[in-house]
Amino acid sequence: MTKILQLVSTFQIKTDTKWLARLLPAIDRNRFELTVAAFYDDGPARAQFERHGIACRLLGVRSAWDGRSLVSPLRLIERLRPDLVHTHLLRADLFGGLAAAMTGTPLVSTVYAHGPYRRQYRRPGLDALLDRLTVRLPDRIVAVCRDIKLDLVRRLGVPDCRVAVIHTGMDPLETAPADVDRVRRQYDLPSDRPVVMVPARLSYEKGIDTLLRAVRAFLDRGGRAAFLIAGTGALETELHNLAQRLDLQPHVRFLGFVHDIELLLAAADLVVLPSYSEGLPNAALETFAAARPLVASAVGGINDLAEYDPRAIVRVEPGRPLDLADRILEVLRSPSLAADLADRGLRIIKRNLATARVAAEYERLYVSLLQSEP
Repeated sequence: MTKILQLVSTFQIKTDTKWLARLLPAIDRNRFELTVAAFYDDGPARAQFERHGIACRLLGVRSAWDGRSLVSPLRLIERLRPDLVHTHLLRADLFGGLAAAMTGTPLVSTVYAHGPYRRQYRRPGLDALLDRLTVRLPDRIVAVCRDIKLDLVRRLGVPDCRVAVIHTGMDPLETAPADVDRVRRQYDLPSDRPVVMVPARLSYEKGIDTLLRAVRAFLDRGGRAAFLIAGTGALETELHNLAQRLDLQPHVRFLGFVHDIELLLAAADLVVLPSYSEGLPNAALETFAAARPLVASAVGGINDLAEYDPRAIVRVEPGRPLDLADRILEVLRSPSLAADLADRGLRIIKRNLATARVAAEYERLYVSLLQSEP
């Protein structure tokens, strides 16, 4: 039995824990014994792991400057003696990576974003230093899309052979009509016009400013729709003010953080991702899984998804609100196009990105790394 320790920053629902809650239950438990440890913050992800019999540990280290940030994972590795450590996001990549190196434990890291948007808060000098340190610790790095691999190789000098591209997986969303109706009532979704969902953090790279300008152009061209933006972030006040200046209040609603985002996507007529930069966005996979049409910027993992089927996504160059408005109008005015996009996206999930299929790729990576160790 191969013992694998997964290290995350927190048990709150974030990019990594949301993915691991799908991935880890699909890993073959007859071959791999799994433990998930978080540095700080208990949260709902822990219950999701434990529901599938996956052991969890909370290290209780909130501050990155606390000396226990290194001591706690080091002691955990010494106690559990895993065959391999797999880290996710900065805190785990740095301190978990150092602890693995100090104990001689093989290390894998998954990188979910790249360039200036790898961190929630941008600190140019420190970020460059952290990037260069953390990418040198793992024996293998998993990039969730090809753009991330290119960034690791070209900007940070990671040898190509150390980086594998493994796309995040997803399974078709199974929703009861009653649940979708409940969500429509809960969020007071209109029945007299299409609903356009924009699931995105309110931060620069997500391109919500472009989206708002596109909505203005959409309305000026005679479009009718309700635009719902689901997410929170540092630019919340700035984006609310922009929506007011553009006179969008009757047409755009900011929902804040949404717990049941999958059901809200299933209730939408169209999903839009206007990002300037992306890894492989969960929102795109969730849109496919809910069989909803997607209009998205041609960046990062969106382009990877289009390689499976170029006609599964309507892509737009980032930062071009007039083009984005045109594409939104095009899909909303063509039910046949919307249905075809939805069918093709769902087919990608079933044929290429089913969670069990992606889990098998991770299993092969783990085995090949351990077999290559002296």
